[in-house]
Amino acid sequence: MASANWQQLIGMDAATAYRTLILKHPEIQGVTLFQYDAPPQMQERVPLTEVESELIERANRMRRGTGVPFWEALFATCSVEELCTDSIVAATFFHNGQGVPQNISRQEIEDGMMESAAREARRTVALGSRLVGEEGHLGHLNFLDLHCPVSPGKHTIVHRVCRHVMAQGFILLDSGGSYHACSVTLVSNEDRIQTLSKALLASPIVDARYVAHQLLQDSNSIRISRGGKAGKMPIVIDAWAP
Repeated sequence: MASANWQQLIGMDAATAYRTLILKHPEIQGVTLFQYDAPPQMQERVPLTEVESELIERANRMRRGTGVPFWEALFATCSVEELCTDSIVAATFFHNGQGVPQNISRQEIEDGMMESAAREARRTVALGSRLVGEEGHLGHLNFLDLHCPVSPGKHTIVHRVCRHVMAQGFILLDSGGSYHACSVTLVSNEDRIQTLSKALLASPIVDARYVAHQLLQDSNSIRISRGGKAGKMPIVIDAWAP
């Protein structure tokens, strides 16, 4: 697809846009979908002491007032108060994993399986970045999750960040509360890791915890079904290529 034509993806839901993007690369013969349940908040999975509850409440006030992500706000609060607990530190390293994998072929992608999975699954559905070719592993799509809420001004900032970390082109999606980005070209695993690492320098515009969890895995993944704070399906709102 010519660079200008990536604009044709604007307005598509995530599953349809990723299907279109993937099928424009004839070398891609398969991808992986993951189904998972969103992990519970720390407050729901760890018994809290009075001290921990107070630290979390202060962190939430900071988060609401500044837009700083919860964990950054919590550790900033701990630092200011010179107070932390083992439970808080242990909880920050909780890794939910990618979920239950389902490999689908190019033919199944052409037949609309991604869209069906995104619409019909009772659990959250994500697309994995790892791509399969005729002879096995082919490369990756670059995925990125950005933290800031959707607005015209923040859109401009996010677009500029993505132009630096996905310099070969990207699509940008409204994920229902924040932004997702996906490269329009295939990259190696080394490039995947480099992109994630470089993107961390733009935290908290970039979701640092998303980046950390992807670096703990051999591939990235990004949601294609309803979910997020607004419970909506991600929609493409921007596309750019040099």
